[in-house]
Amino acid sequence: MKTKNSNLINSELMTYHSRAKYVLLFMMLIGWTIGCVTTFPVQADTDTERTINFRGMLLPPTCVLSVNGSSFAGFYNDDFAPVYASELRNSKYIARDPVELNFMFSDCDLGESKPAFYIWSDVPAITDRELFMPDDSDVVNNSTKGVGVRLFDEGTSKFVEVRKGTDPYRVDLSDSVKGNGGKLEGTMRRFRAYVGGLGDTNNPVTCKTESNDTNVLCGGVADVKIHFEFVYQ
Repeated sequence: MKTKNSNLINSELMTYHSRAKYVLLFMMLIGWTIGCVTTFPVQADTDTERTINFRGMLLPPTCVLSVNGSSFAGFYNDDFAPVYASELRNSKYIARDPVELNFMFSDCDLGESKPAFYIWSDVPAITDRELFMPDDSDVVNNSTKGVGVRLFDEGTSKFVEVRKGTDPYRVDLSDSVKGNGGKLEGTMRRFRAYVGGLGDTNNPVTCKTESNDTNVLCGGVADVKIHFEFVYQ
């Protein structure tokens, strides 16, 4: 379907995915079961003063993660305020009305572990390594061209690079636990998401609906998914 440059970009979907969270729960259950069966043998003995030493697998540390004050598992959705595609003709992103993502950590006793965020996208970057794009194959939820999301990390004052899951963008959180007894308790990491596009002051974009040119920007609806994974090793 053809779209005009004046069409509104209605919404983008920010998605949170925590592979590590589910893996840790699985490891805890299996590790404890194996420990009970194979490493805690207790046999009858007439010596009632015998000391039994329990040695087994230590459970991995736990951590509760919330975003914007809401705990969740799997997905976190947020919408952008409507903007005009023409606003991105000469600009990399629209500075007004960003979506803030405030990640808060609680009950995190990491010990000697090194905490980090991994961020990636299922849609690879083509011409702009800082622009998270929607999946063009999903024609039902995506009708824009050249429109995506730019994710700004306030901790580094840089935009996050778009990478694939096998080589994710890493946000080191080690400095957050220094001097705090190895804990992330109450630590917050803030990201700001902006509606972004391929426009530039020296290379303005236009909407050419029948063109295969990469320097095209058209309005419509965009559904952008960004994966966040919290890990500590």
